[in-house]
Amino acid sequence: MMAFRQSLRRAYDIEVFGEAVYTVAASLTRRPDHRRKWEALRQLEAQTRDQLRTALVRAGDAPCDSVVPPWLGSAVGAFAGVLPWRATLTLLGIILRWSLRFFEKVEDETCGKEGLLVHGLVAHERAQWEFVRREMAGDDQSIEPILALLEVRH
Repeated sequence: MMAFRQSLRRAYDIEVFGEAVYTVAASLTRRPDHRRKWEALRQLEAQTRDQLRTALVRAGDAPCDSVVPPWLGSAVGAFAGVLPWRATLTLLGIILRWSLRFFEKVEDETCGKEGLLVHGLVAHERAQWEFVRREMAGDDQSIEPILALLEVRH
């Protein structure tokens, strides 16, 4: 159970980091269409962060809100917000590749406890990955996987 709670805490920090990335990137981008995409991504991170907070409390733990994840996320967001869009998407793809592997590992370790939550975490990371893939391909509907998850959870 301790390893599971540690994984949940780490996932929580990842979501805090991601929310900071997307918040700062949205504030710095000049294109309204990119700003809307960043904002949708931020909403998904905030929604998932809140779910993780609830899961931690149910598991008898509480996330300690360190200043490090939001600070690092803000720094990455500042960088991402001013890079050319394709370079930003490449950077995002690298980050998502790592986080998706982490969440898949957590999903494999859960074996039933909080299974729906963890499955949702993997789906959330895959939706972001799909957004990047579709955006790089020039798909005008690239944000749809993110919006679909926001609709499902509201």
